[in-house]
Amino acid sequence: MEYMEALPSRQREIVDNQKNPSANKPKITWCAIARKKIIEFFAGGCADESILDNEIERLQESIESLDEKDPKKLESKIKKIQVDIDAINSFKGLHKKLEIKGVMFSKASNKPKHLDYSGVHVSVRPEILVTTKTWEHIGCLKLYLTKNSRLQDKDADFLCAVLNHYADKYLSPNHSANPKACIVIDVFGGKVFTASKNVTLHAGQIRKCCEEIHKMWSTIPKRKPINGKDDDDQLSFPQ
Repeated sequence: MEYMEALPSRQREIVDNQKNPSANKPKITWCAIARKKIIEFFAGGCADESILDNEIERLQESIESLDEKDPKKLESKIKKIQVDIDAINSFKGLHKKLEIKGVMFSKASNKPKHLDYSGVHVSVRPEILVTTKTWEHIGCLKLYLTKNSRLQDKDADFLCAVLNHYADKYLSPNHSANPKACIVIDVFGGKVFTASKNVTLHAGQIRKCCEEIHKMWSTIPKRKPINGKDDDDQLSFPQ
C-alpha cells in the first residue's frame, strides 16, 4: 500500500527490496508467537480464551527464566517477548467487533495462491478462512501486527479489497465472496476493517501500480545476497 503514495525514489526502493530481499539486512520477525496463538483462537471458534491467557503466562515465565549475561542482548530478548505479550493482550476481545455473525473460522493454507495484477504475482497470505456453517467459503481474514504504526482507513480499504478479490477467485463458489467476511484486524490499533463498496475501484488502482512495477522490474539489477545464496523474488511474473 505504501507504494501507491510514495515518491518515485521510494517506489524504486520498494521494488528493489522485493527483487532483492536477501541483499538487504534481514528483518526481525515480530509477533510470530502471538500470530500463531490468535490463529489458533480463531480456528477454535473464538470460544477458548485460555489459549490466549495460557500463552501470556508462558511468555511471562520465559522472561523470568532468561539466562543472558549481555545486558543489550537480554534487553533485546525481553523486548521481543514483551511485544508478543502486548499483541495478545491487545487482541483480546477484538473478535467481538466482527460485523459478520453465524460463521466459522479455519486456518488458511501455508502455501496460498498468488493474485495476478497486470502480470505481477502478488502474495496475499490470509491467515484465516471464513466459512458459513455449511462450509461454504465466503471470505478470509488477515492480521495486521505492527505496534508502532496504525493501519489507516484508506490502506485498510485496499487490503480488504485484495482479500475480497482473493476470496472471489480462489475460495468462494460462483465468485460470491461476502465483503463483510473479508477482514483485516489492526491488532495494536484495536480496529476491525471489512471490504467496502470500492472493491472494483481499488482493483483498478492496484493494477495501475502493478503495471508500473512490471515496467520498473527489468531496470533494477539483481544484487548479491548477504548470505551468498540465490535470491527468491517476493514478487514474480508469469512465464
